[in-house]
Parts: sequence; structure tokens; C-alpha cells
Amino acid sequence: MSDLTIALDDSATLGGVLDGAGPAGIRLLTAPAGLGVPVRGTVIYDAGDRIAESPGGLLLLVGVDPSDPRALALPARAAARGCTVVVVKRRGRSAAPFVGEAERHGVAVLAAEDDLPWRNIDAVLSCALTGAGLSTVLGAVPMGGELYALTDHLASVVGGAAVVEDLARRVIAYSSVPGVRIDAPRERGILQRRIEDLPELPEQRRQYQRVLSAQTVVRFPAIGAELPRAAVAVRAGTLPLGTLWVIEPEDGISEEGTAALAETARLVAPHLLRLLNLPEAERRLRRETLLALLDSGSAPEEACSLLGIRTGVPFRLLAFAPPGTVAGSEAFPVASAALATVLEHAESELARQAAAHRPDVTVATTGGVIFVLLPYAAKDADGGRFAEAALAALRRAVSAGMRAALSRPCRDAGASASLRREA
Repeated sequence: MSDLTIALDDSATLGGVLDGAGPAGIRLLTAPAGLGVPVRGTVIYDAGDRIAESPGGLLLLVGVDPSDPRALALPARAAARGCTVVVVKRRGRSAAPFVGEAERHGVAVLAAEDDLPWRNIDAVLSCALTGAGLSTVLGAVPMGGELYALTDHLASVVGGAAVVEDLARRVIAYSSVPGVRIDAPRERGILQRRIEDLPELPEQRRQYQRVLSAQTVVRFPAIGAELPRAAVAVRAGTLPLGTLWVIEPEDGISEEGTAALAETARLVAPHLLRLLNLPEAERRLRRETLLALLDSGSAPEEACSLLGIRTGVPFRLLAFAPPGTVAGSEAFPVASAALATVLEHAESELARQAAAHRPDVTVATTGGVIFVLLPYAAKDADGGRFAEAALAALRRAVSAGMRAALSRPCRDAGASASLRREA
């Protein structure tokens, strides 16, 4: 059995851990003492070992079958050693007696998906604990904020553009703070949403190797068109998730900036891990489902569920187009490659806005137009606030001539094709 892998203050609670873990394949079965119970670190349980004294411990019951009568003694043993939460895999079996014992001893139970490796479960929960316990480190940026808010804050502290990349060097999030230092390679990477190997910069690959092998911030001098930059690996425990980069200001990165870079990487980790646990296949399925709905108006129940459309509840369709385009026409005043770049950049910016303000929306591009499906939301019932904020963001980031149209409210998903024509 391992010792606690992470030590936190009393601000880490079960509720905070669940919020931080997000849709990562871990769900709550019971919380007899409520969501405010303290959780201070993960503990790995090995069958046959004694559970160490672990106040606030989150006990991972590796290899334990909760339907096995021998497992019924574990909640009492966990509670006696101070553990407040246990995690199990049910593997298709009933865990009801086990959950009953846990409730009797005041221990919460989380169930992890069977195909989620325990290493990933530990990483997810460790990241969530890190976020819940260190949520005030960056002051203005709460842990519940999005990756873009974190990169914006970092860029403001350091004075240079910041980006989050995954291990495939795809740009996951980037700052948009006006006036900070940025160079052409960084701008190109943001527009392309990926950092490509550049023939004129053979050192690039070695830079990534250095960052991922280091435990601290790594700094790089100016090379060719690249301004000096600093970077740090983003990890969940020892599991590498990606990298965080920031361009240094003219007088170099300060100690405060270096510390902010390291701490931001800690806060980015649970968000990046959450993205890795939301497969690209699922995001692609949502886009393709919306496109099929817009093309045919066919609305099977599973499609509506996937897109957040509820029976009898109004939704709206929001459409955006670059300047000079004509919906449904191939006669664009810009070259097709240039148009594709504009549309891709605009769709990325809309995804950014959605992540920050309306994570329930789905974004898809077809025929030179970007469509956003807006399910009903009590805080923005008519979708107008999101539409105005998104259009303003597109005009700042993509083109001042971007146009938008918001359809009428509709309660019939089968009318989506007509809403598309209206927009």
C-alpha cells in the first residue's frame, strides 16, 4: 500500500474533487456524510495490507470485487483509519451490500468505469485534488475556470502569449490578452491549431524532449523567428499530459512569472486530463450528428439526447459567416484554402467561447457557415447573450466583418433543416 500521494489543506472536499474530475468515468454512488467531507489525498489499497492512518484519505480499492462478501469489511476498516471515500470497480456486479456497509460507517463510495486503468483513475483524482486544494493560488482564476482563462491570466502575469499543447503538439488553448509579446511562429501555430516541425528550426523536437524530461520550468533563447520562451510539462502525478509555453517579455521572465508558469501547469492538468478522457471520437460524433440534423432534419431520440435537445423545450440555431461569403454558394471572394483557414480559426474561437460560457452547445461548419446549436438554458433563455458575446469575440479574433444570425425558438428537432435555411 502506498502513502498519501498528495497532501492538501482542508479546502479540498469530496464535492470539489467531483467537480474537478468532471466526466472522467468516475461517478458518485453514495455520500452519507455529504459532499463537504474533507479529502486530502489518494491511497492505493493492496489486498492483505493494513490500511495506514489516512485522515481524509481517498482509498482506491485496486483488485477488490465489491460483490465479494470479504469486501464488506473494508468500509469499516477504511473509516477506522480516517478514510472518507473509497473507489471501486463494479465490473457488472451489484455493489448494493457494499454501498450499504459504507453508508453505515459514513464512507462515500465512488465507482470507476471498468475499462479505466487504475493509473488513470489515480491521476484524475490527484489532479482534481490538486485543483480543489490549490484553487486560490492564482487569485483571479478559480479552479472551475476554463483553460483559456488560465492561459489569459498567465499571459497577463508574464507579459507574453501562452499556449497549452497536448502530447501530439495540438494547441488546446491559447491566450488572447492584447498587448503581450508574441511572434510569428506562435501566431501560425495558433491559427493552424498545431505546432508543426519547421525546417528552419531543427532544435524544436529537442526542445519538447527537454521540457517533458524536466521537472521544472525550462527556458529557451531566441532562435530565428522565435522569441525567447519558457515551458513546463503538464503532468498528472508522473503521467505526462502535454506542455505549457509562454513567450518571455523583452527583459526576460521574472521569478513571479516562472512561479506562475509552474502553478498554472498544475491547474491545467485536471482540465487537460478531462479532455483526454473525452475522446475526439465523441466530439466528432456530436459535430457529425448536428450536421446530419441540419441536412436532413432527421432527429432520432439518441441524436437529440447527444445534442442536449429535450422534448418540448425550445432550442435555437446560431449561424456565423465570414465577410463576403454567400451561404450555399461556392463563389467566395477568397481562395478556398484561405477560407478554410478562416473557418477553422472561427470554429476554434467559437469552441473557446462555448467552453467558457455555454459548454452545452455543439459547433459544426458546413457550406462556408459555422452553426451553433443552442439548447435552452435558464440563464440565457433566448441565446442572445451568448450570440452577442461570440460575435464580438469573432470580430476581434478573426475578422471585423463576421456576420451572425439567430433563428427563432423551435421545439421540434425535425425542423432543424428549416432553421438552417432561415439562418
